[in-house]
Amino acid sequence: MGAARNAGRAHRRLPLGEITAGLVRLRAASFGANIRAHVDCARCGERLALSLSADSLLRAAADTPQSVAAAGLRCRLPSLRDLAAVAHERDAAQAARRLLARCMLDAGDAGDAAALPDASLREVEDALEAADPNADLALDVHCEACGHRGSAELDAGKLLWDEIDAQARTLLGEVHRLARAYG
Repeated sequence: MGAARNAGRAHRRLPLGEITAGLVRLRAASFGANIRAHVDCARCGERLALSLSADSLLRAAADTPQSVAAAGLRCRLPSLRDLAAVAHERDAAQAARRLLARCMLDAGDAGDAAALPDASLREVEDALEAADPNADLALDVHCEACGHRGSAELDAGKLLWDEIDAQARTLLGEVHRLARAYG
C-alpha cells in the first residue's frame, strides 16, 4: 500500500504535459485511437463535430527540460500540485501570476511574479508552452455556419471520464435488459 501511495503522490509532481499525454494514451488503449468529440462555436453556439486521433493530439516532446529561462527568470514546469494550489483563484491573471510564483526556481524571484509586466509574463508562458507542448491541448476550429475561426481546448481528463461514464451507462443498460429478460 505504501508503494501505491508514493506512486500516487509522484504523479502530482510530473509536468502537466506528461499527465495529459498519459491520459490520452490511456483513453486510446481503453476506447480506441479515434476520438469523436464536439465543441460549441464561441460566436453562434453551433455544435461542431470533431474527429481526431489520439496520435494527432500529442505533440512530440523529445526531451522535456526540467526548467526554462525567460524574461530573466528561471522556472520549472508546472505540475498538478501547482494547479491545485491556484484552482480556487477566480481571476485568471492573478492565478497565472501565483502559478508562476510557485514555479520560480530562484527563491528571491517569487515576489517578482506579481510585478512582472504582461509582456514578460507572456514570454515566460510561451517558454513553458514550448518546453511542455502537451500541457495545453488546443485545437483550431472553424464553424461552417458563421465562418468563425477560433481555438478550443481539449481537457484530456474530462475526455477520458466522459468515455468511462458513457461506457458505464451502456453496461448498466445491458445489465438492466438482461435482468428484466431473465428475472
